[in-house]
Amino acid sequence: MKRRCAEDASHGDQTAEPPRLKVLQWNVQGLRPKRHQRPLRHPHFPPSGPPCPPPCWNIRRADWSRFQASLDEWWADYQPPDDLHQQERDLTTAIQTATTTAILMCAPSRRHRTDWWYYNDEVREHNHRVNLHRKLYKKLPNPNNLRLLQEVVARARQVSLWAKEDKWLEWCATFSQHTSLGQMWRSVRTASGAAPPRPAAHPHPQQEAERLATIFTSRGSSDQLPLHTRHTQQQLQPHRDEAVREAMEVADMTDRPFYLQELQQAKRRGRDTATGADGVPYSMLAHAGPAGDAALLATLNASWTVGRLPPVWKEADIQPIPKPREPSKLRPISLLSCLAKTAKKLVLAQLQWHIGPSHPHIFGYTRGVSTADSILALMTHINHRPTVAVFIDLEKAFELASPHAILDTLVKKGVRGRMLA
Repeated sequence: MKRRCAEDASHGDQTAEPPRLKVLQWNVQGLRPKRHQRPLRHPHFPPSGPPCPPPCWNIRRADWSRFQASLDEWWADYQPPDDLHQQERDLTTAIQTATTTAILMCAPSRRHRTDWWYYNDEVREHNHRVNLHRKLYKKLPNPNNLRLLQEVVARARQVSLWAKEDKWLEWCATFSQHTSLGQMWRSVRTASGAAPPRPAAHPHPQQEAERLATIFTSRGSSDQLPLHTRHTQQQLQPHRDEAVREAMEVADMTDRPFYLQELQQAKRRGRDTATGADGVPYSMLAHAGPAGDAALLATLNASWTVGRLPPVWKEADIQPIPKPREPSKLRPISLLSCLAKTAKKLVLAQLQWHIGPSHPHIFGYTRGVSTADSILALMTHINHRPTVAVFIDLEKAFELASPHAILDTLVKKGVRGRMLA
């Protein structure tokens, strides 16, 4: 299911894709066929599968010189308007036009996993171990890590063979003298890795999209907080808003426009992932050339000067992903525009420089550290000592975080000016 949702501080402006046209079902009743006529039957239409994904750009075979030439020609005669939204639309249109002239499109296709018919939890766990050891060997390529990787790969292959054998024997046990030849051949093609027929994701996508949107919106509602917490937030909110308002009026050295070097540094950290609604990946921004960098920098500085984002940058393509151990619960993944994420990196770099390094015991969302570092720090601290450890998992910690409290904390750390807009 795909859904677009525009973030808004006051209310949720949510739209969904229109439902697909339903296949008509014929029904003939009250008619008795004559003897010389064949009886009428109800036509059976199989359920339609999911819509084919749209074609994508073949980035690997892109002509970047032609792409940059198209942007150079557009930027040479372009005058940025005063309207920030129009300026962002012009930039996105110019990138899409250059993409059309310089990059071919791939045929639409669906992702297909050939191991779907025997895939289980054990196979998934061993594949996960293979990925971990591959990352370890890529980070530290030594003979010991290579030997560990080879052992894990061999074990994963053996587990996959056992899973194939068990699944094949399970299928063979279902065959009998009543099994049709077509069903047997379908099973053989499935075991050979052929793509299975994919049913529709949901029989009523429009209603399901509305239901999920309501669930995702309610998860971030303050009504889920305890009454005492809500009452405390309401008491502190006027004081916090006044402190933030006064801090915004104070000029700060971070109010300056962004430099070209900062933009180039932010673009180096981006790698191609799923794009937002505009369809512009990081690779297009990386190969935009001098004209593309100048146009993007002008748009970012215009947004930074007025203290607001273009409305399109607030739109997100929300993909509900089932949780591995709880498939009935969905985790919303928001796909934002790469232009918006580039702007976020510029602001984040200045914010991190302004407030200084974080606490040494903070490992989440920190560059250069991982879960292994947190475990190693804990084991080092409790080594040969009697220890009582308490592990706390805060449910919906990010959804229920108070933006007023976060802004007030930044003010207490000395953040001023446009950084709080």
